[in-house]
Amino acid sequence: MTKQLLITVSAALLCMGAFAQNKNHKNSIGLQFGTKEYAGDLGYEMYNFEDIHAAFGVNYGRYINRSFDATLGFSYGQIDYAKDIRSFKTNLGDFKLQAKYKFNNGYILKEDAFLLPSFPQE
Repeated sequence: MTKQLLITVSAALLCMGAFAQNKNHKNSIGLQFGTKEYAGDLGYEMYNFEDIHAAFGVNYGRYINRSFDATLGFSYGQIDYAKDIRSFKTNLGDFKLQAKYKFNNGYILKEDAFLLPSFPQE
């Protein structure tokens, strides 16, 4: 897969996540596509597009109240490293549980504000 295609696909998928849960639409399900890269004691391969390791994931989001959303996600991919005599290759899966605080909660900003900031941003 070329670097340009990866960037194009990633940008298109990022745009799909622009919708948030609200009191009328409490649930969301999302699919993710990206890469997993190694940065550790043996070396650093971040942003090295020569050897792309595709990763896939799924997440479930839930509206808690007008200030908070929660997201549970899982992703799976493969990482490896090979240089000199040091090398490894492994499958990597990870779970995340995230609480998101929304500033457009009616207390700080109006709920229908033009900007919809939240913390943390994925």
